[in-house]
Amino acid sequence: AALPLVTRLSLELPMALTGCFVLEHAFSLPGLGELTVSAVHQGDTSWLMTMAIFGTVCAAVALIVADGLHGLLDPRMGRLLVASRRRSS
Repeated sequence: AALPLVTRLSLELPMALTGCFVLEHAFSLPGLGELTVSAVHQGDTSWLMTMAIFGTVCAAVALIVADGLHGLLDPRMGRLLVASRRRSS
């Protein structure tokens, strides 16, 4: 029963980051959301690219961790991962 939970959490991480930006703006809290909104208004492409790369790396790490957890939680998937590595080598 933990596999769907792991999958769901790995997909929710990037959306949680976006939600933090919205909460910061709604409650006038200083943070990355405020800096990102001001970067949009000023056309600061370096900051926007940095945030895009940061979000992408967070999503990729979350998916890699989820795949590893799937292999640990379900022995059948672990055997499938090992078998696919042997075939690709």
